[in-house]
Amino acid sequence: MTIKRQVAEIREFALMISLGVSLLVVAAEGIVPNMLWREMVAGIAAVVIVIVILVERNRRKKNWPNILEKAEEKKYIKELSSIYKRKMMVNFILCFAMMALAIGNSYILPIGVFLVCNNGVKQYLVSKLNKEQDQSQFYRYVRKMVGFSLLYWFLTALILLICYLSGIGMSGLNNLLVLAAMIDLAIFCWYFLSVRNEYAELDIKISPYKKAVVVILCLAILASFAMGMKSWWLSPYIQSISEVGHESYPISYDGETGSYSITMNKESFKILQLTDIHLTGSVLSSRKDVKALDAVYKLIREAKPDLVIITGDLIYPMGLFTFSVNNASPIKELAAFMEKVNVPWAFVYGNHDTEAVATHSAEQLAKVLAPYSYSLHGKNLLLSQKQPQITGRNNQLLQIKNQDGTLNQALFLLDSNAYVSKGSSDYDYIHEDQVNWYEKLVKELSKEQGKTISSLLFFHIPLQEYEEAYELYKKGSKEVTYYFGTMEEADGGVSASHHGSSLFDAVTRLQSTKGIFVGHDHYNTICLGYKGVKLTYGMSIDYVAMPGIAKRTTQRGGTLITLHKNSEFDIQQIPLTSLTD
Repeated sequence: MTIKRQVAEIREFALMISLGVSLLVVAAEGIVPNMLWREMVAGIAAVVIVIVILVERNRRKKNWPNILEKAEEKKYIKELSSIYKRKMMVNFILCFAMMALAIGNSYILPIGVFLVCNNGVKQYLVSKLNKEQDQSQFYRYVRKMVGFSLLYWFLTALILLICYLSGIGMSGLNNLLVLAAMIDLAIFCWYFLSVRNEYAELDIKISPYKKAVVVILCLAILASFAMGMKSWWLSPYIQSISEVGHESYPISYDGETGSYSITMNKESFKILQLTDIHLTGSVLSSRKDVKALDAVYKLIREAKPDLVIITGDLIYPMGLFTFSVNNASPIKELAAFMEKVNVPWAFVYGNHDTEAVATHSAEQLAKVLAPYSYSLHGKNLLLSQKQPQITGRNNQLLQIKNQDGTLNQALFLLDSNAYVSKGSSDYDYIHEDQVNWYEKLVKELSKEQGKTISSLLFFHIPLQEYEEAYELYKKGSKEVTYYFGTMEEADGGVSASHHGSSLFDAVTRLQSTKGIFVGHDHYNTICLGYKGVKLTYGMSIDYVAMPGIAKRTTQRGGTLITLHKNSEFDIQQIPLTSLTD
């Protein structure tokens, strides 16, 4: 038998053994959900391993020579052994990091085990072909790496236990675990690259270029994991605040229509519009996230609203720009914050909440927010569990009723969507089926009430009519009434979609909606009356999304909408600068 045929048999044997061991890991990790199937996988894997070992052992006794005779054969085996050593150690490094990362993804660890086992078996058997080769130094190296790994993860476990007992929370533990895995990977990479020649038995030189590529690759991997990590930076602040006192009105949820109703039993009902909070969930922006939540808390404490409506861009998962793509953690922290404040709240999505780079879609975010929902768990988030079959991620109706059961205001929360195509900067708009849904409900509610109902609209991206009204206002047109606020966006512009929506035409035709409230343009705070409708920009909260905005103050605040029993309403700005600690 030729030496190359022997090596081919070794590879076949290593492959079978590695697959068997990986299947054992699959069974042990519980990747196979059914217990019976799990036991079958483990049993089959064990039988395959035993059979392969026995067959291979018998074949080696019959066919393999005891020693290599030719110099070229010895050289070939020595080089091959060196290659397998290097591969095994690289896989070993990856496998230890995978052990930590496997907590979030059970499929990772079996892959690492397969790679280590495959190259380890091949290295061991190939080295056995050349009995003159001394393996003691290499095995000392392996023992050092195993010993270091055991010590490192033992200490890591102690640190995690201490953090857990101190109340850090599971998301914080997950972050620390991923960080520990990344540090472990970096240490092993550095150690392996600095001592590999000593054990590889080949004179391998690594150029500075290759080292730079390895470093950049490691940093990229670390950055990608860090940007997707669950955040817990806001938890200490959230735990420090107290409930804000407010009037408690009866709330009901209609599971058939997905509509909420709130009955006001006082002379007025207060709605606080907040917009563009832009929480990042990133450690690099954690201070600004705390500032944003603190601003929200101060505004709620000042206004003491009966309902809070957030008109989009609650979060800001923008990758390298914010060093975070995890949009689930910050929105969950916002929900936990609002639960602690204990004021009913609702929201519409903005263009940034479900960015293309973000970890969670709107459907997945709905599951994240479900534990805070009034309809499911009696909490204070008024999130409809039955969405209308129209365009958008979250469209819903809130009804504010008088004590006698008559409708005071219908609050339509519409999704202005994000971008026309995924990943573009071409803003989307309110689509025709959404307009039809709005029009249908206005007509149905008006028929029930025996008169044209009064309603308000809340969404994120402004309509083109905002720009139309502002241009007329600048020209001094009597068609527009100025109420308050300024236009401080770049060039005094309106960032409306380039695609026209028929919503405003429906609004003016139905004569129901008297106020529209949006966000999106962080420096615009104006309120203009146009064709019988108050077009209002909410004051923004944002500390991160625009360069230098953290130092700007005049645009930051909230918008208080006070409903009266006769369905009239007042709008008042609450600048953050007007509040004191």
